[in-house]
Amino acid sequence: RTEEPTQCGRKRAKRSPFPSHDIAMDNDQKVKQLYTKLDTQIKASQLKGALKTIGEVLAVVPKDDLATRCKAIAEVKLSQFEDALKTIEKASPAARNELQLEKAYALYRLNKLDQALEACASVPESQASARLQLEAQVLYRQGNAAASIPKYDELIKTHQETSQDITTNTLAAYVTGGRSAEVPTVMQALGANAKDRYEVAYNFACSLVATEKVPEAEEWLLLAQRLGQETLFEDELTEEEVADELLPVTVQLGYVAAAAGRTQEALDLFTTALKVDSTDAASKAVATNNLVAARGPRELFDAMKRLDRVLASPSPSCTQLSPQLEGRLSGAQQEALLFTRLLVLMHSNKLEPCKALAGVLAQRFPSSHIPLMIQASLMLRERKEKSAAGARADETLAAFAKAHPPSSRHVALMRAQIAAAAGNYRRAADLLAEIQELEGALAVAATMVALYEAAGELELAEAVLSTTLQKLEAQPKDAAAAAAAKQLRSAAAAFMAKHGRHQQAAELYAALVKDGGDEEVLASLVRSSAHVDFAAAQAHAQALPAVAGAAEVDLAELEAGTGQLAGLGRKKASAADLRRGE
Repeated sequence: RTEEPTQCGRKRAKRSPFPSHDIAMDNDQKVKQLYTKLDTQIKASQLKGALKTIGEVLAVVPKDDLATRCKAIAEVKLSQFEDALKTIEKASPAARNELQLEKAYALYRLNKLDQALEACASVPESQASARLQLEAQVLYRQGNAAASIPKYDELIKTHQETSQDITTNTLAAYVTGGRSAEVPTVMQALGANAKDRYEVAYNFACSLVATEKVPEAEEWLLLAQRLGQETLFEDELTEEEVADELLPVTVQLGYVAAAAGRTQEALDLFTTALKVDSTDAASKAVATNNLVAARGPRELFDAMKRLDRVLASPSPSCTQLSPQLEGRLSGAQQEALLFTRLLVLMHSNKLEPCKALAGVLAQRFPSSHIPLMIQASLMLRERKEKSAAGARADETLAAFAKAHPPSSRHVALMRAQIAAAAGNYRRAADLLAEIQELEGALAVAATMVALYEAAGELELAEAVLSTTLQKLEAQPKDAAAAAAAKQLRSAAAAFMAKHGRHQQAAELYAALVKDGGDEEVLASLVRSSAHVDFAAAQAHAQALPAVAGAAEVDLAELEAGTGQLAGLGRKKASAADLRRGE
């Protein structure tokens, strides 16, 4: 799954105002009249009419810098970005210099992000605040949220910009830029209260998701949803418009439901989000990805159709997003979406297209372990020379892990799986032992014990149990740690008893009895003690409850009966029996 984008709400990027009109005008009376008309239209926000009037001015005075600047700004405000760029390009050097912010903004809106950033460098210092905000937005859109953070910080500290838009986008940058833990401090510095505005509550919830505080995140998302509904209905938006505005919140609620293991609830929320009539293509793409991920390897045909719609082409090897998504998803979100498509191809047994896409993604995301692990899985599906394929896969994974240490845990787990599938249980367990992040985890310890046991390496299995138990007992005492230690001690005792290590088993069972073990644990202690210390076994047996009706059993008669049964054993084997192997 991928998290929902963290910028939400009805935000507007700052655009520079029209230039001042109180400058010397042409003495021509007609031009003066046109400027008077233009001034009235601008103040009334009649931009289309203003653009027509500007054209009339330029027909009389073609090189009028003021009219040229007004034209470019009007075109930007009317979202006529290509026309605005043409106007700026034809302007005089002086006018062009004054229009660098408009040029950068037009390029940004046309998703020409590198050019927009380059244009920002030429924006006059008098527009430094607007320039910083636009630079931050461009960097965020490029998937470089971490680099946008210093821009927002400068806006706040140097230019005292603390508008709602700046606050919302700053928090979004911190979350997406991997600095979610700092969000509470940033909110305090900005004087932002998550209980006052739904955009702030939403972004705060996203920071909690990023720091794996899912239950708390859900509470704040529900608050964001309630605050958003109250605010937007007060603004007289319709139910459909409110659902559209709060679409990111709905999708994120689905994400936290999935993370909490409430899969059906998550599926319902993602389905609801996808039914909303919205132009928020980014939120819908995230909902699509997370719906497919939450389903797992089910409804694969529908999953493929849904994923095809967010890409530029249904071709299995296509990695380009649809036009409406260009620049709308972060790099991490694009990566997750493409990897989901890769997994759907594999689960659909479309192995050749899967192999082709895995190769493309391995080049596009060279530090990600996922394409490589898919390639390794495809190697293992080869019908011929399975052992050779397993060796190649293991070698490839080992080389990748060495070059990319952050992925070593995921790679080691897959290498262990490959080794176990090939019957090399000792190697599988050794690979698990190398994963330091999982050291001491009960599930991993249990898997290692089972693998060493299957390999006949009982000493190593015993060492894993002993080491893990010591680590658990050394942890701060709380209910969870105590329960885990008790569970592991019980498993270790059973393992020792199973393999004839009765002294160790007796010691472990004794500790369990002391810790409040039940009658079954006490009986196990008696059995293990009987092998090494019969007197101790008899002493422990005294604590066992009496068996109902045991007093009525004649032990001498029972023993005699057992002897008679023993005498009715197998007949003496004949030569024919021996030949048959009896």
